[in-house]
Amino acid sequence: MMSTAALLTMKMQTLSEQQQKRVLEFIQELPAPPPSSRPSLYGLFKGFDTTEDEIAEARREMWGSFPREDF
Repeated sequence: MMSTAALLTMKMQTLSEQQQKRVLEFIQELPAPPPSSRPSLYGLFKGFDTTEDEIAEARREMWGSFPREDF
């Protein structure tokens, strides 16, 4: 299977100079792709110092009532 870029190159070579210019003008008028919808998480926790005690306390808070008997 041929890549899109290879197929475009092949098709462009069959066009006249004027047609190639029209295709180029059309491509240049296309809107730019939107920026990535998800921001990078690289470095999100850089410089974030958490001690073992803080982690243990958070675990106790989250899991302290698990399993619950009222279900």
